[in-house]
Amino acid sequence: NELSLRLDASKSADKERARLIESSGEIGRKAKELEQARIQAQDLAAKWINNSALELAAKLIDGEECIVCGSTNHPHPHEGSPTDVQREELDGARALVARIEASLTATREDHQRIVEVIKELNKKAGADTASLQIAYDDIDTQVVAAKQAGDTASQLRKDLAESRSQIEKYKTQIASDHVKIAANTKDIENKTAEIERLSQLIQQARGSFTSVAERRESIATRQDHIRHIIKAITAFEDAHSRCTEAAAVMAKALANSAFASANEVQEALLPQAEINALEEQISNYNLTKRQAGATIEETERSGLVRTEYPKPLTKALSRLRRIHEEATSTHALAKNALAQHEEQVGKLRAGIENLQTLEKELGPIRRLAELAQGARLEDGTPIPFDTWVIMRQFERVLEAANPYLERFSTGRYQLRRVSLDASRKSQQAGLGLAIIDLNTDTERSPASLSGGETFYSSLALALGLVEVISSEAGGLDLKSMLIDEGFGSLDQDALDKVMIGLQRLRDSGRTVGVVSHVAEMQQRISDGIEIKHAKSKGSTLVIHAAD
Repeated sequence: NELSLRLDASKSADKERARLIESSGEIGRKAKELEQARIQAQDLAAKWINNSALELAAKLIDGEECIVCGSTNHPHPHEGSPTDVQREELDGARALVARIEASLTATREDHQRIVEVIKELNKKAGADTASLQIAYDDIDTQVVAAKQAGDTASQLRKDLAESRSQIEKYKTQIASDHVKIAANTKDIENKTAEIERLSQLIQQARGSFTSVAERRESIATRQDHIRHIIKAITAFEDAHSRCTEAAAVMAKALANSAFASANEVQEALLPQAEINALEEQISNYNLTKRQAGATIEETERSGLVRTEYPKPLTKALSRLRRIHEEATSTHALAKNALAQHEEQVGKLRAGIENLQTLEKELGPIRRLAELAQGARLEDGTPIPFDTWVIMRQFERVLEAANPYLERFSTGRYQLRRVSLDASRKSQQAGLGLAIIDLNTDTERSPASLSGGETFYSSLALALGLVEVISSEAGGLDLKSMLIDEGFGSLDQDALDKVMIGLQRLRDSGRTVGVVSHVAEMQQRISDGIEIKHAKSKGSTLVIHAAD
């Protein structure tokens, strides 16, 4: 427009004025150079003329004509000292003067042209650059504002149309929401009552615990206790083996003795005082026997003893000797049997003392083993210890999975461990699974769930298992998950909730992979690999990535 042209002319005039200033400076500089060159040329010319005059004066001869004036008289010949100036130097100085004069003339002509250009540009501009720039900026601002206003008006018209359309949708949605609000209000009342009921159940189940952390600490303590029980069972089994060996030794000792049982041995054992008294009687008997034998031998040697006795005495003596021999033999047998019995009694005493020591050592261990083997189900059915441990871990997995399942099912379902699952023919006691339907307050079999419900229930179990493993694996964290199929069985609402749950899982730092044929999944997931099948070329991979 005209103002823009005037502003351009004014800016060009400013540039030309800058050139004019430079040109003026150049003219002054060249004028000084010309003056200096002229002075130098004049000086060289004077010196060269002086030299020429001296040369002519030297050639003048009285009576001969001067080659300059033709006079034959030479009253005043030139005098002076010659200088070292050549003709070439003088010609060079004069040529330099000519060049500077030509350059100065060209610069002055260019200076005059710049003056004429500035006059013409000032005539076109009609004002100074600052004033024109202010006017131009003001007009440009108005143009931009007008354009923005036009764009805003266009966008407002578009937004108005969209808003009207959205208002109609909102009206429809509000009408639908009023219906849902009424239903949700009733549902909230039911769930509030259910929450109160569950809170009471939680309070009852929590027992003396004041928090979940305290309960976990108690579980950790019980786990340590169980580990000690396992060690105690191992020690008990070792001690039991030692007891078995001791019992075998005792049984062998009983078999070689006259006793039928260890109780008879205990009953046959005499107090130490009585044993000492019997040993003293035996010693006295042996001493008396030796003394009697010595007396008999001495009497026989003295001849005072009769060698022949009356028959009644002879018979009586024979009978007494026979009785004595039988008594001596019986005494020897009894002494030998007593020694054997004392040896067996010593072994039995050592075995009994060993058993008593083992009973003292293994008493607590036996009680722990009985406690470990005393695990039972809710109905009183005994279960192995390892099943009891797995059952408690299974309950932890269900506890971690239920928040996911409640989110996926909009608070309808929960998982609960039961003793037996009627839908499964083969299972271990105590490890059954049931679905709690909070809408109807009933317990259902997992087999009664629909395909979509089965899928997100399985997904919730998998997520709960991941949390339990991560919390108990000593710092091991499962960073990746791959879910294969199953999304096609979900309705729109369930799919939305499952996707929100997976997105939260991804935001927590885990990588979640999904394998699916559902087309909507591609729209929901920004990063992925799509496999396209071609009839003649096999399959092609297409990689999608977020910007």
